[in-house]
Amino acid sequence: LDESRFTKINIPHANKILTTRENIDSSQFQFISWYRRHFSLPLDYKNSRVIVEFEGVGTFSKIYVNGTFVTDHKGAYTSFKVDITDYINYGDADNVISIKVDSTDRKDIPPENFLVDYYLFGGIARDVNLIITNPLYV
Repeated sequence: LDESRFTKINIPHANKILTTRENIDSSQFQFISWYRRHFSLPLDYKNSRVIVEFEGVGTFSKIYVNGTFVTDHKGAYTSFKVDITDYINYGDADNVISIKVDSTDRKDIPPENFLVDYYLFGGIARDVNLIITNPLYV
């Protein structure tokens, strides 16, 4: 994948900030965005659990690790954790986590669908944490 068109951003991040309140149409803030992050994990972590915690992604997200679909999540206002242990390469190998964020109104995700009096901004709206823990954890 050619990543030259990707923009370097900081998390949290709104994928679109509106600068005017007049003449707004939904195409200005409802679309699909992609986020990617490269990382490596030392061999010391090979017998650990590797979990990514998303504190808020709006509104519908699909999570991929090294090109493999792992899970999806509906809703911008709840955190969720993704166990990516089985998808990781250890040592000097490059890993890529990709997040597809759909910020369009969806009837299956309340309270959206133009039923609220504010605009929904897509993106990774809160922090993302990488958690390394024992194989058995609570």
